Amino acid sequence: MTTRRQFLKVSAAVGGGLLIGFRFGAPETARAAAGGAASGDGADVFEPNAWIEMHANGRNVLTISGSEMGQGAMTVIPMMIAEELDLPWADFDTRFAPADPVYANPALGGQVTGGSATVRGFYTQLREVGASARELLVRAAANRWGVPVSELRTEPGVVVHTASGRQAEYRDLVADAAGLEPPEEVFTKSPDQFRLIGKPTKRLDSPQKTTGQADFGIDARPENVLKASIARCPVFGGTLKSVDAAKARQAANVVDVIEMERGVAVLARDWWSADQARGLLSIEWDEGDLADLDDAAIEAQFRDGVASGGKPARREGRGAEALGEGENT
Repeated sequence: MTTRRQFLKVSAAVGGGLLIGFRFGAPETARAAAGGAASGDGADVFEPNAWIEMHANGRNVLTISGSEMGQGAMTVIPMMIAEELDLPWADFDTRFAPADPVYANPALGGQVTGGSATVRGFYTQLREVGASARELLVRAAANRWGVPVSELRTEPGVVVHTASGRQAEYRDLVADAAGLEPPEEVFTKSPDQFRLIGKPTKRLDSPQKTTGQADFGIDARPENVLKASIARCPVFGGTLKSVDAAKARQAANVVDVIEMERGVAVLARDWWSADQARGLLSIEWDEGDLADLDDAAIEAQFRDGVASGGKPARREGRGAEALGEGENT
């Protein structure tokens, strides 16, 4: 159980991710990215937080707050929300989060994907996000039927009155739930209650990727955007000393050549033209202190490090003594 006060207190300790992430209602950036309420059902939209959008026509939208790079973020993030919300699996649309601090990964302190931190960072937060929405839907049903919340439970997509067997679909409760105050306490499921987490589940993005329907970053074709090809110093840490870009500037479709501290960028109307013009640059590099560093020198450094014994990163227990005292190792 997490109280709202505790929730905010924990949020500050993790760099603001939960504090901002648990705000109620979708941020304007998310609305803009989704083109507004696409269902057209006006006020009958339930947005308990920045990740969940439920419509009276049955359309549900979950926001994916991590980048999909083959590791399964498009499946695992909705799974954490849907588990606690008790949404039927795949009975929802997904959208990627826009740039907004509300979607920062608590483990990384920013809107970043990496370090195997998607589940680790969002696990508690997104489960509480789903649980809070479920609580509001249950309260909406309790108010409608005039029964205590304790007599109700949820099944995938419905609230059930245990004693009478009466049911209400989530879609029929969203308008009422939208008018309720956020819960003071958030209760998440125990692992033995999980329907989705830890169960064999098909990835949501597999059909689109196997049929060629998925859009990748390389597929983006924004209008009026120039393409760049960058020449960089072949030695790590080297800097630009001088460049003669006259020939590159005269090449077809080239718009500009930009000098940087550690490279030269050729901008053109298409990438091929930019890359071909990059080959026309006449560059002199300042290769710096690592100019003479080669494989043999790096190997020698490693061997010297091994011979010197290295520096212990951590000491714990009696490993050396135990190995010496053991009959079998």
